Amino acid sequence: MERALTVRDERFAAQETLPAWALMKLAKSQGSGDAMQQVAGLHDFLMAVLAASERDRFERFMDSHSDVSFEELENAVGALMTAYTTRPTGRPSPSPAGPTPVGGRSRVVSLSRGTVREAATSSAAGQPLAS
Repeated sequence: MERALTVRDERFAAQETLPAWALMKLAKSQGSGDAMQQVAGLHDFLMAVLAASERDRFERFMDSHSDVSFEELENAVGALMTAYTTRPTGRPSPSPAGPTPVGGRSRVVSLSRGTVREAATSSAAGQPLAS
């Protein structure tokens, strides 16, 4: 699945995996009480998650669309973060679950009087599990 940052229907390819260090730096900047540090942190994060080949194009797009709001950017980043954190929903592989149990019934004997009983074998090799 190709990751992308989408702003006003313009898609910019993003890194395939979320850069952990960039996320930690973003979290640190957002914890600051300084609004300019928070904005600078968001800029640095965007530059880190965009594919290297898309960074200049993204900056040109933003320069020519100066009316893009913080809310639009936050929504775009939020959608990208969702894409990073959502697990694939594909079906599991058709590989077999494991060996099929074989064998019949096992005789379980206890040292207590009158407690002999038969039980279904539950190991894959057909051997009783009781010891």
